[in-house]
Amino acid sequence: MELRTETPTQNVWHSVVGGEIASLNRQILALEEQQSPWITFTCEIGGQQVSHSMRVQEMIEHLTKVRDSYRLALDYPLT
Repeated sequence: MELRTETPTQNVWHSVVGGEIASLNRQILALEEQQSPWITFTCEIGGQQVSHSMRVQEMIEHLTKVRDSYRLALDYPLT
């Protein structure tokens, strides 16, 4: 059995990462319009639904860092 990995073409890479950046931008804008200082979200961990609250500003800072790392990925793609 032969294992092969393929690096996506640059157009596909830019499309996927660009879509993630656009999504993060929309999420950040929505959070900036929040009236409440807290946001609660639910995620699944080990098959269980877990709710977590965090300050909106902290979430914006986190999403901004993620978005910026995607931007770096566009500038320096893995080849």
